[in-house]
Amino acid sequence: MKLRILGNSLRLRVTRSEFERIAAGEEVTESVAFAPGSRLRYGVVAGGVPEVTATFADRELRVVLPEAAVERWRDPSEVAIRAMRPAGGGEMLTISVEKDYQCIGPVEEDQSDMFPNPTRDPC
Repeated sequence: MKLRILGNSLRLRVTRSEFERIAAGEEVTESVAFAPGSRLRYGVVAGGVPEVTATFADRELRVVLPEAAVERWRDPSEVAIRAMRPAGGGEMLTISVEKDYQCIGPVEEDQSDMFPNPTRDPC
């Protein structure tokens, strides 16, 4: 799973196997270590929520997706689950959880578990 943060937006990309785990109700998590004892954890899970939620506590970012949205996401034409949520102080947080598609052309990362690129466009 990849995490991209830009301003007040979160973008998480999941592979095919991660998508299947989320669809099965499992939480998919990753982490990044910045220094000894300093680690950011992040994860995505489907749950009994009416809308996408994101929480951040104890150095852990957790995104919960509505089960109905995950079921619709099974359709190959559905690329992402997106939402905007109030972040306090008049700010909004944009959340996007996307299928991670294969890049066309030379890349260094292993793409064997990524979704086939439907557009055949380069990344």
